Amino acid sequence: MNVEFTSLSDAHLLTGNNDTYLELQLDGDLLCFGGKLYGDWTVYMVKPEECFRPPDTFRQNTRPNDLRRQAKPIPWPDDR
Repeated sequence: MNVEFTSLSDAHLLTGNNDTYLELQLDGDLLCFGGKLYGDWTVYMVKPEECFRPPDTFRQNTRPNDLRRQAKPIPWPDDR
């Protein structure tokens, strides 16, 4: 399975490295990533327009409606 990020910053934020192209392997029904196996996973196709913020109907100063950035994941204690 191949994943390609549209920007270097997204790749770094979500994977911790600067590779915009990521090749994922499957082991049966488990997804292999970062030396670990993940089960019970789902792939979603998200259109770019679905990433926009909802309209600011209650704010006096509206925010720019740039694509949202995901928060940097916080590792679990046993992942360190």
